[in-house]
Amino acid sequence: MPKAGGVIFFADKNFPGTLADFLRRLDCHEFTYLLWEYPDGDPGDDVWIPEVAAKEWIIFGRDRDILTNQAEYEILRKHKARAIFLSGRFDHMTRFDQTVCFFKCWERLCLKSRSMAPGDVLIMQKQGQIVKVDPEKYRARILKQKAASRRRNAGKPQGLGKRGKQLVAKAKAANQQPDQLGGLFA
Repeated sequence: MPKAGGVIFFADKNFPGTLADFLRRLDCHEFTYLLWEYPDGDPGDDVWIPEVAAKEWIIFGRDRDILTNQAEYEILRKHKARAIFLSGRFDHMTRFDQTVCFFKCWERLCLKSRSMAPGDVLIMQKQGQIVKVDPEKYRARILKQKAASRRRNAGKPQGLGKRGKQLVAKAKAANQQPDQLGGLFA
């Protein structure tokens, strides 16, 4: 049961479990975590979203694909689930920086969450703002951005990234093939 005036946040599997555990211990709100509620593993969005919405919990997570995947979005919309998602800019931050930003927003997050109506979607931005979005418009914008990114990258070889290049350089220096580095490239 939520504490007086409190809200229960349901952190999806993409949310760090140790941070969820810490937040759960705070006085004003409670957190629960997908893997605590479903110890046998993630039952799938089609199972947990309706259950979370029925309990009037607020979904909190990084999985914005819930808004762009048609089937997942329909489940969210049908059950009028309330949700708060981290903006895509959080994906480019370290866990530490994500945590610092999250705690800078904590008080505003608590206040905004108490007034969320069924079906409301909030986005926590990197700069600390928490904005209510129209899920349909937000979804359309994200899908448009993904399509533009696919068009820009069509036919281009996908790079290894900084870490991949470091591993290849390390393999060459050790006179090994890249696939001998723990199967990373196998």
